[in-house]
Amino acid sequence: MLRTERQIEINAPIKRVFDLFSDLERCPQWMGNIRSVFRVGDNLTQWIATTQGGGSLNWVAEIVDYNPHQVIAWRSVGGDVDVEAQAKFTESSQQTTLLHVLVGYDLRSDLPRKRGSLRRRLGKIRSVS
Repeated sequence: MLRTERQIEINAPIKRVFDLFSDLERCPQWMGNIRSVFRVGDNLTQWIATTQGGGSLNWVAEIVDYNPHQVIAWRSVGGDVDVEAQAKFTESSQQTTLLHVLVGYDLRSDLPRKRGSLRRRLGKIRSVS
């Protein structure tokens, strides 16, 4: 499984950052390769990502850890790609939020040509107003 890791400091209170990030349906606002995320069950979301060539990857993810203002984690339970992701939230002494994100993924064996595209695009984070 390929992994990517990012840590950023956000000039906002931890509650606000966690509430925004844990609303997974808003991920397309700051993750450049994610086209859409929508709920399909109590702890399940359907993800659609765009590949560099204009194609798409789809998967269903299950929330496996949810501790408000501390951590949210999910993993795929079906689809084109195996995904494991975790976001940890820590409040700094300056009242900012440290966000540490770890994402691991592995494309299904029948999708090798999309692997490089996803690797380049995975983890691109845009700022949100």
